[in-house]
Amino acid sequence: MVTMSQDDGTRDSVTDDFVQSLSDPTDDDHVMCRLIGMGFPLPLGVDDDDPRVKEIVGRLRKKFGGAQGQEAEITNKTCEGDPSKEGGPMIPTIPEGDFYDCGDGEQLSHESPEEAVEDWLEGWLEPDCDVSAAIREQAPIELTVFRRNALEAGWVERQAEMALETLEESFSEEYGDPEAGLSDSQFERAKKECLPALTKAFQDFISQFEVWRCDPIAKVILDADQIEEMMRAYNPDWWTDAKSLGAQP
Repeated sequence: MVTMSQDDGTRDSVTDDFVQSLSDPTDDDHVMCRLIGMGFPLPLGVDDDDPRVKEIVGRLRKKFGGAQGQEAEITNKTCEGDPSKEGGPMIPTIPEGDFYDCGDGEQLSHESPEEAVEDWLEGWLEPDCDVSAAIREQAPIELTVFRRNALEAGWVERQAEMALETLEESFSEEYGDPEAGLSDSQFERAKKECLPALTKAFQDFISQFEVWRCDPIAKVILDADQIEEMMRAYNPDWWTDAKSLGAQP
């Protein structure tokens, strides 16, 4: 149940707006729909006990859930390790992404969680320092997972359709009958015949490129023990050097 400071009337209004904006399944490719479907929290003020909200959330999590959705059900809470397991703290499951970052995310370049954590920590490590102590001092770390945007459903076809409309306008202005022009039926018939092939050509063209824009899909909090376990496996030289200098191995 969402805890609210708003009165019931305001809360009902927020919930009604939410239901109205997300009730149409044809809009499920909206960013908010994808995030809710992957397990992210509902917007502040939405009543998660409302049957209409439950129906929408169920639909979206069925569409965007599965393994991907389960992975994304990670919130900003610290993921505690299991002390009953041998081998130290348990590192939480980190969703698969295209990039990972522990800073502001303006320049994304780290392609693994370990690389992002290592880069962030290196900014705090002094020469000859006790690495474990430095980790404890800076922990916890918030790791953000980014994934490249997927092209919206129908986007390529819309581009192809607009190209045909532009082509028809140019043809009519430069070569068409200035009095009669092309009839709507002529254009629709030609578009119906040519649009599938043009859409395929546009898709082949777009496939030569990689989407640059990314969105954050999850945040994972790593405590000191989890960070140290990750870094000891990824960069054990930090502790080898520390040992040779007399620090705690």
